[in-house]
Amino acid sequence: MLKFAVVALSLLTISVWANEFSILHTPEAIEFTPSSTIIDLRTVKDVFAAALGISVKHDHSWSGMNIKNPFETAEAVVSFIIPGLSSLNFLHAHDYDLFINDNTDNIYDSLVDHLSQKSLSNQTTVKVTFKTSEPEMESSIDVLTGAVTEATPFSEIKKFDLEKNIDKAFVGNVHLLKAVALKALVHKSDGVPDIYWYSLPVVQDFIDESTSANDEDKLVEAENLLIKTISSITEEYKKFYNGKVLVATLLGTEMATHSKRFRRAAEDVRAEKLNLSLEEYDEDYPVVFNILLWFAVAFIFTLIAISLAIGNMDPGRDSIIYRMTSTRIKKDS
Repeated sequence: MLKFAVVALSLLTISVWANEFSILHTPEAIEFTPSSTIIDLRTVKDVFAAALGISVKHDHSWSGMNIKNPFETAEAVVSFIIPGLSSLNFLHAHDYDLFINDNTDNIYDSLVDHLSQKSLSNQTTVKVTFKTSEPEMESSIDVLTGAVTEATPFSEIKKFDLEKNIDKAFVGNVHLLKAVALKALVHKSDGVPDIYWYSLPVVQDFIDESTSANDEDKLVEAENLLIKTISSITEEYKKFYNGKVLVATLLGTEMATHSKRFRRAAEDVRAEKLNLSLEEYDEDYPVVFNILLWFAVAFIFTLIAISLAIGNMDPGRDSIIYRMTSTRIKKDS
């Protein structure tokens, strides 16, 4: 009975609204301190931009970040977006409550736009979305082709049933995440800001199908596997950028629903812009439109006719052209 109560409590914790922004590593020139103010996703965008040394136009009340040396900012931002989880217990991480008010894809696009506006070249931008189906890539380099995955010891995934598609997809995507993240480290650190964006909606799908009482141990194993994998990736990026990298996670049980809502809203806006039938017109619109249209047509053809007539006019002595252009010799009276 007690075990069932613990399981129910853990599942309730996963299902309620909870979002978290965590900093796993930051350069020495950037300091993150505890803050009681909730940070929203649009402010996270400005935090990432400021960490890369990009000027931010907006002033925010969030006080959790302090740039001690603006000349030693991060050379890269690495973000892991994990919908479905409210938190992950990373060692020495700075955790902040997160309010979802935008789509994470918009945050990535905005950061890339910031870099392009600065006319920066040779920057690395990597965005990979790990789904239950095939992963999606939007990157300046190909990080999927030839990515070699490592096998996880059975002791770390013994609660998983790899005969189930969702279990196999989760473990496989976590393996692929590490392989892709390491394969992305192909260019030497050159001081140009880089962005690495790894989204794992497969976690949400896995949790949705693993919320029974019998799956408690499997959920714990899944969280431990994510923590171990992301921590390992963080260490590799710290070495590659000599510590001048900002590594963060964005987690939320509301994140998946919010992303779908923003995507639907964007599609509706595009449809409204393209669908002219949604516009309301006055009943006199056809009359006015025809008057203006045919007046414009008649005016244009009249102008052409007058131009041709003047161009073909004989400039004789009796013509207006001769009279207007000829010079008369003044005579003394």
